[in-house]
Amino acid sequence: MSAEQLDSVKEIAHKLVSDVVASMVLDRGVANLRPFSCEYSATLLRVVHKLSSKHEMVFESIARKLQLHVNGHRNVEACRRTFVGVVDELFADGRYNWGRVVTVFAYAGWLARVCKSADGMSEVQISAWSDIVTDVAGEYIGCKLSQWICDQGGWVGT
Repeated sequence: MSAEQLDSVKEIAHKLVSDVVASMVLDRGVANLRPFSCEYSATLLRVVHKLSSKHEMVFESIARKLQLHVNGHRNVEACRRTFVGVVDELFADGRYNWGRVVTVFAYAGWLARVCKSADGMSEVQISAWSDIVTDVAGEYIGCKLSQWICDQGGWVGT
């Protein structure tokens, strides 16, 4: 894969995370979230919502345990460390597959959703936190998973 293709995978990853986080925070189904940032979002969101429904208790439990507060405020670096720690554990055995990649997107959505439900969060704070989660997850996928995604033929590979 060329550097250009790798950059495209990274850009698409960020757009996909943004759509997943928006869908989870707004608690809307796939059909009610338009327009998408990316042409692949509808398919990914269907899979994320199916995965989330099947494993709702697990995702909610993990996300609630990991609500990130530092002196009462959400912290970008704490979010990054925690997100990376959890997702690195998912890939600790060195095995990659689309199910695990989708789980990363679902985890980002759940983390944003659970933080949205924290007491005292204003709409501005919810939006800011969603942006933080989107940036952290997009950066992770772009840096650590994009080469594997490229090796599979990109977002539309078989």
